[in-house]
Amino acid sequence: MRNLIVKLLITVILIIGIPTGIMLLEQKKMPRIDVEQYNKLEVGMTLEETIDILGEGYLDYETASDGYVRQDYIYIEKFKITFKTIYDPREFHLRFINGRLEKKSLLI
Repeated sequence: MRNLIVKLLITVILIIGIPTGIMLLEQKKMPRIDVEQYNKLEVGMTLEETIDILGEGYLDYETASDGYVRQDYIYIEKFKITFKTIYDPREFHLRFINGRLEKKSLLI
């Protein structure tokens, strides 16, 4: 009986721990910013101006064709560690077209 409890406990730890660890490693790639920094951004800013405010972003998507370049960057919110923020931090998405900020969005 004791061995069964130990095996169940180890199984639960692995089921929860492995996905959590993978998710946290994936989030480490994304730079952290706060809402105040995000609010300083204005549509039309250059990528360089944005980097001056936020730092280098995580390039999530990039495509180029016939003089058209689209780049999508992701940042995640700086947070105090709680159960909710570990599993669901807010994301800031920025879309640049030809080096200018076209769209910014906050995913909650």
